[in-house]
Amino acid sequence: MANTTNDLLAVAPASQNQFRALRNELFLKRQQSPIKTILVTSPIDGQGKSTVSANLAQTFAQNGDRTLLIDANYRHSDVSAALGDKTQGLAELLAANAAPEQYIQPTAIANLSLLAAGAVPEDPSALFVNPAFAQLLESLQQVFAVVIIDGDTFLQHADMQVLATLCDFTLLVVGHKQVKKTAFADTLQALKTDEVTRYGVVYNQAPSKRSDYDY
Repeated sequence: MANTTNDLLAVAPASQNQFRALRNELFLKRQQSPIKTILVTSPIDGQGKSTVSANLAQTFAQNGDRTLLIDANYRHSDVSAALGDKTQGLAELLAANAAPEQYIQPTAIANLSLLAAGAVPEDPSALFVNPAFAQLLESLQQVFAVVIIDGDTFLQHADMQVLATLCDFTLLVVGHKQVKKTAFADTLQALKTDEVTRYGVVYNQAPSKRSDYDY
């Protein structure tokens, strides 16, 4: 395993309750049907999905769930950027067909590990349509109670639609007054068309009169 890090994983005190509430909502859904893999995506860029991914992963870990956060956003790898550009991760793991523990990194937070994006491949979308990724995801579920994937934008990249079908739950992050109604509607329609039956919406960056994260 690589060196311990927690550069992108600190939760602002004012937001802790909102993330706990989101975790609890997902916990209740887990009682209805297992949820071990969660894709965090958004209709367009700039909605805060990497922050939601990292903080939600930390909240699960603090609850005692052994949690893995995967950076699968090669076009804007905010999680991996906090670790340094030379950090090896998902791309190298799939290319080498190696044991996952060789690339999974511990963090300073108990129960929380991280799999960085790794080097940007020539065709990022090819990673997620490769059967090796589905096999990897299946094996990780045998080790971790929760696997949270920080993904790319949903509408602009068809590979995220493929990834959503591989996950148990898709969490759509939508910024306050940042996503047009048509884009939001198109995303929901795509989720339904792709038969992604389990998904929820995080309403992010809301005014102070409302909760920061409405679910």
